[in-house]
Amino acid sequence: MITNYYLGLDFGTSGARAIAIDDQGEIQASIAVGFDAPRDRRDWFKIWRAALAELLTRLDRDVRRQLRSIAIDGTSATVFLCDRDGQPCGEPLMYNDDRARCVLDRVAAIAPDHHPTRSATSSLAKLIWLLELGDLKARSSHENSPRSPQTFCHQADWLAFQLHGVLGISDYNNALKFGYDPAIEQYPDWLRSGLKAIAPRYAIHYRSPLSSPVSQAIEPNSPTPIILAPHRRTGNPDRHRYPSDR
Repeated sequence: MITNYYLGLDFGTSGARAIAIDDQGEIQASIAVGFDAPRDRRDWFKIWRAALAELLTRLDRDVRRQLRSIAIDGTSATVFLCDRDGQPCGEPLMYNDDRARCVLDRVAAIAPDHHPTRSATSSLAKLIWLLELGDLKARSSHENSPRSPQTFCHQADWLAFQLHGVLGISDYNNALKFGYDPAIEQYPDWLRSGLKAIAPRYAIHYRSPLSSPVSQAIEPNSPTPIILAPHRRTGNPDRHRYPSDR
């Protein structure tokens, strides 16, 4: 009898872990990888990618061969801009980075009173800071250059991209800090009309087969795993894409 396995990947501030369960919900594998904060914050991307690869390769082969799905989470509101190939443009702004406090007046100009985005650590505030004040030395003077920022990513978005190869896909957990309204299951009008910037293509509980070099750690002849964002709900993923994609 074939046993199916389901993998959860959790990235924190000082390490990452993987837990695989079977169809009965029993834990069949548990792996942890530690890491230290780098001197150069741009090195975070190498650290996260190496940790992802190590977690996958350390899984028992039988588990890898029968993985049916993978869910990934990371530190909420750790964000950065990427070019069209998914290469980060500058360092990430970590979850507790509050340098965007200097642009809160811009957020307040479009967001309702007491909205979660009206915080210096919100994803929306950080995006505005990155676009207006961030150190984007990789940005080309030509907007269509391969090295110009094209997509706004959260940590978990980018890690999932390493596996499924679809850039700019997120989930409820991260989208909430960007202004997504779960009550109406879409971005509100104030955000649609008020924000004119590089925008992510958001889709909740997006599913995609693995298709990247990192994912080669999964056995090539195994059933194709599907990437699942946290907090799955029934619905059409296209309803959750950023308005500019419609």
